[in-house]
Amino acid sequence: MQKRHLFGAVVLSAVFSFFLWQVLPDNALESSEFSSRDPAQESLSSGNTRTWAVSGYLPEDFASKKKSYVIIKGRLIENVGAVRPAGLDVLETESLIFPGLVDMHSHVKYNILPLWGLAKGQFLNRFEWRKKFAPYKSAVSFNMKAFPKETICAAVRWAEVKALTGGVTALQGIGNDGRCAADFGIHNIEIPGEFGNKQRIRSATDIIDPALMGAVYDPRLDPTVQKLSTQPSVSGESPENRVNKIYDQALLELMKQTEILDWMETFYNQPRSVKTGLRLLLGEDLGYNGSDLLAGLEAFKPKIIEFLLDPAKGQLNAKASEQQYQSMKLWLFGATGKVGYMQLPANTKPLSGLDLLGDSKTMDFFGKAGVIAVDKKVRRYLAMFEVAVRRSALGYLQLKDSLAIVAHLSEGMRNDAYNHSEYDYIRKLGLNKKGLVLIHAVGLDQNQLKDVAQRQMSIVWSPFSNLLLYGETLDIQTVKKLGINVALGADWTPTGSKNLLDELKIARRYLDKMKVSQVEISDRDLVTMATVNAGKALNLGDVVGQVKAGFQADLLLIDPAKLNSWKDPYSALVHAGQQDVDLVVVSGQPLYGSVKNIQMASTWWKDVMAPEVLPRDQGRCSYQKAFRNPSMTKLDKDIESTGQRTFRTVAGLEQELSSKLNAYRVAVQNKEPKMISNVIGAVDPLYACEDPAYTERFAQFIEKTLDQDAAERKANRKKYKLDDRWTPLGSSNSSAEEEPDDDL
Repeated sequence: MQKRHLFGAVVLSAVFSFFLWQVLPDNALESSEFSSRDPAQESLSSGNTRTWAVSGYLPEDFASKKKSYVIIKGRLIENVGAVRPAGLDVLETESLIFPGLVDMHSHVKYNILPLWGLAKGQFLNRFEWRKKFAPYKSAVSFNMKAFPKETICAAVRWAEVKALTGGVTALQGIGNDGRCAADFGIHNIEIPGEFGNKQRIRSATDIIDPALMGAVYDPRLDPTVQKLSTQPSVSGESPENRVNKIYDQALLELMKQTEILDWMETFYNQPRSVKTGLRLLLGEDLGYNGSDLLAGLEAFKPKIIEFLLDPAKGQLNAKASEQQYQSMKLWLFGATGKVGYMQLPANTKPLSGLDLLGDSKTMDFFGKAGVIAVDKKVRRYLAMFEVAVRRSALGYLQLKDSLAIVAHLSEGMRNDAYNHSEYDYIRKLGLNKKGLVLIHAVGLDQNQLKDVAQRQMSIVWSPFSNLLLYGETLDIQTVKKLGINVALGADWTPTGSKNLLDELKIARRYLDKMKVSQVEISDRDLVTMATVNAGKALNLGDVVGQVKAGFQADLLLIDPAKLNSWKDPYSALVHAGQQDVDLVVVSGQPLYGSVKNIQMASTWWKDVMAPEVLPRDQGRCSYQKAFRNPSMTKLDKDIESTGQRTFRTVAGLEQELSSKLNAYRVAVQNKEPKMISNVIGAVDPLYACEDPAYTERFAQFIEKTLDQDAAERKANRKKYKLDDRWTPLGSSNSSAEEEPDDDL
């Protein structure tokens, strides 16, 4: 194996693990923190066995005034009928009954941040504001530093209550914070078993990494792919198999050219020794002839440091050389609780070629700090994309019981060249498969959209976020005409709606502005996007999104007074606000709604804690709602055992978040006084009536602000020196930016 002298060619094991989807079995999370529940409490899922009923009017029956009784047993709807059930607790209402709304796109913990004032439709794509617009970090990343790890759980729960106030019963985007959300409020679709599902739903902030595409795929893989594509196809070979076969051939050739294949075969097949380990770490063994014990390596340290300091070889300074040596020592001999290369058992099943990419032991050590013997860029591509994303995604989508992978794609302006290219990458990499749910997809052209339709993929539409950031959104008319399944997502509060009810209104107002009639896209279509279509996108259409027997007992009841202005029940929901929410039921538990309804539920369930009356700031809001939390999770026990704190109430969440924000404000004032103006005044309010800045911007955005932003777009880009020629392809470390972290 020829030596490589690459400065800093390190992919930290922590980073590698963060991007790895499928090291653990799919049930690993189910068997750990998410199943830790107090058996003395009725939880939101398996512990809830009560049978009860709620009455109201289904949309299709409202005109005839035919009342329905929805009988709920445990977490499921047992029956929907016209006869009042005998012998059950029945919550009698005159409300409109809808399925609970499913918010198919969010970044949950960030929903404590307010609407970002500098999003004015000026950006080309999502990487431009993440990488090239400094005020973004000051507004978002900078403020998230106020909330340490434990407090993030309070942020997650605050976001769940906020979604609940807008009729949402299921939310995407929990990322790595599932322990905070399990059994607290609404469903988080990535948590295993939330809908009785065995296979978990997956999500990714970026399924395509432009840094790796521009640095490796385009210059080093695509030419080989193009060359191989000119060869005659094998008789009977499907286009899909041909794409994957050609890509794999190109990848194997690249691994040979960069000697990474040689590295992997050496690691896997040769006996463990310090001499071999040095070749794997440095590219050569430096003539090592010592023992295979740590003492032998320590005696050889001066020779290693000399190599690392040599300008023609290691190219490191004194401090970096010492750090590199310590990483090498850990790689070779491990530490307490960490197995090193020298302790690994011998391999018993021969592997070679691309099969080595499927060996987690090989890939784990390939990705650890200390290895500078191989091409850094290709190493990152293999570890952070090929194994952790592409192969994991393909393997998952080929499972018989796979559900969905929800991933950002082509987010930005329609005519941006990079946005357009992302779907081409998806096709070249063989990822354009049923089960992939595309968040945004604004940059897709008609031919690409036709491919989405043919392959029965789904799209998540987030009009407010798109329009705030880019001034454009999905070509929803073309998408609907092609028969593509479209769900709805509010994105996150820095550049999105406060809840999905508001997103429905923005969608309708945008369609009206674009003169899209109710015949083309009706209010019923919009409600379907937020309910039925979400279930279809997740491959859970038989349990999510409808009020029918056998479906998840997730319900939204709306005050029928809204029909005074909107005679159509679906229009009533689209134009409903937080004040119109009468009841929200999640997994058979009434959690939120009118004070009367929630107090009744609290009595039936014999809650220890009384329901909370909301909004907490009654001076600004003219209505009252109530929230009940019947669960006591392991997290709650841990939090409440440490002192006078609770994350089970809105008051407790607000106290935790406010105290940490106030402490952060003081710290910034003392250490970085120039940054104090960037610190947010308070966490984002749950209710629009508590948030005049949001209410004002929301009220005039479609009809007035959108056109103003378009007129000022060039000036805004010039002001912040945004270059129309810029592309994220090949930009360093794009995936490592501080940004929303989905479930990778």
